[in-house]
Amino acid sequence: MKSFLKSVLAVFTALVIFFILTFFFTLGFLALLSPTETVVVNENSILHLNLKNKVLAERSPIDDFAFPMDVPLLGNVGEPPTVGLDDLRKAIRSAAQSDKVSGIFLEAGSMLGGQALHQELRNELLNFKESGKFIISYDTFYSEMGYYVSSTADSVYMHPYGDIAFTGFASQGIYLRGMLDKLEIEPEIFVVGEFKSAVEMYMNYDRSEEDREQTLEFLNDIHQVNLEAIAESRGLEPERVKEISDQFLIRRPEDALELGFVEGIQYKNEVENILRTLVDGNEEEELNLVTLSNFNKSPEIIRESTSRDRIAIIYASGEIGSETVAGIQAGKLVREIEQAKENDRVKAIVLRVDTPGGSVLASEEIRYALALASEEKPLVISMSNVSASGGYWISMPADTLVAQSNTITGSIGIFGMLFNAEGLLENKLGINTDVVTTGQFSDIGNMAREMRPNERAIIQEFIEEGYDRFINVVAEGRNMSEEEVRRIAEGRVYGGLRAKELGLVDVIGGLDRSLEIAAELADLEDYRTIAYPEQKTFIETLFIEMNEGVAMRKLKSELGPLYPVYEQYKTMMRNQGILARMPFDVIVE
Repeated sequence: MKSFLKSVLAVFTALVIFFILTFFFTLGFLALLSPTETVVVNENSILHLNLKNKVLAERSPIDDFAFPMDVPLLGNVGEPPTVGLDDLRKAIRSAAQSDKVSGIFLEAGSMLGGQALHQELRNELLNFKESGKFIISYDTFYSEMGYYVSSTADSVYMHPYGDIAFTGFASQGIYLRGMLDKLEIEPEIFVVGEFKSAVEMYMNYDRSEEDREQTLEFLNDIHQVNLEAIAESRGLEPERVKEISDQFLIRRPEDALELGFVEGIQYKNEVENILRTLVDGNEEEELNLVTLSNFNKSPEIIRESTSRDRIAIIYASGEIGSETVAGIQAGKLVREIEQAKENDRVKAIVLRVDTPGGSVLASEEIRYALALASEEKPLVISMSNVSASGGYWISMPADTLVAQSNTITGSIGIFGMLFNAEGLLENKLGINTDVVTTGQFSDIGNMAREMRPNERAIIQEFIEEGYDRFINVVAEGRNMSEEEVRRIAEGRVYGGLRAKELGLVDVIGGLDRSLEIAAELADLEDYRTIAYPEQKTFIETLFIEMNEGVAMRKLKSELGPLYPVYEQYKTMMRNQGILARMPFDVIVE
């Protein structure tokens, strides 16, 4: 009977594997057979930027399969719907110059993503308006950042039952100390920097006054950027826009109309009629809407320079680690930097940074590789949404450091973290441990016992030495004295404008400005860009997600909004040691 069951199980397993592999190879085969079509753009066309519920990212997926897909036996796999700033930039600039495009129909109210990328997209739309062509915005829901982008439009419309969430920003912290108490796990925290709040979630039950102070400061800075931009676009006074936000005065569509935030309350077909009249003066004419992906396949796209000279854009996104599954893997990023350095056609390097930091060792490996590259070629750091702590550490070899006004940066501080799980093991699980050592420090960091005072002193010394190194790296990179750096360090987080005032960044701007500076430093009049690293195809992503396991995806689905707490716990257990990173809770909503 056992032999029969084993045979049945083996056959079933083989069939499952065969089915999954067949599914993958069929997708790949179809992708290879699909011809690259050339789209014809008709006269009086309108570029339709439908960004609803899409995540604004640095780069678009490289194939058309990169969306969540319900794969049999595996569940929902693939990345969330994303749209890259690279594709948007290319389409918007080409549409501005195309005689066949009359304007843009923008649906971006519920677009997701970081605040700095939203600012880059907003600037692209403002530049488009200089062509004299129109932008019409419509959506059923406008988030804070979605309206920030959409306010660039000549006219903004919303659904009769729609909503504008214009109430300001919030950053919610998650604090695990109560959970650790219940589990009888005692955190062993080592920190330098009065404002280094990344460890607060483990040691505190709520937010400290120091973290509340710095969080409120950079939230206010980012909020002010939004308020002033919206006020200018809508022809309102900044003080009035702030009042509308503070007092939650937009609670229904009629409020938005009365307060000057929208031009009309319409259904989508009515807005399409408005578009027809803008193009043809006749509501009966056919509306020629061209999607982003189709437009980028058309001859209307501006072709990149054929110059042999190149500027390398190296993307560094995610948590910094040595061999982390996701995020910035130091070894891989170092190899990308070395490739750009050794490529004779690459005349300058722009590192696009979007990270809260991570491992000190990994950050230093990346910084050193960049320092070597900067000795041979101009190096410009372009800060995206977040470039703090370890992200700021790796930025120090730059010739020029560029950040957006709403970039989150700084957080010059160090912390270390270990855990004493003796209570959990003995009292909750009934597990006793007994260790034999050859020296008094042989089992330092043992999670099964409380740390001794002399062990704490040694680790605290490591942390303080690490902080001194961080201060020295920043002082050298920014041409500041150590005393100047210490006054603005302490683990404090800043918005981009404040960081520029303090000398932590050189220029306020985005990726375009960074490329301009890199070209100036390399004395280039004509160049093309090359991006590192290569992006993964959808098939590669599927195989990676198979390793994540069905159980993990099911857990995400079942836990829903509680999944981030589980993620914090996993991060807590992984991030033991000495780290340079900012708080995990800086999610601006």
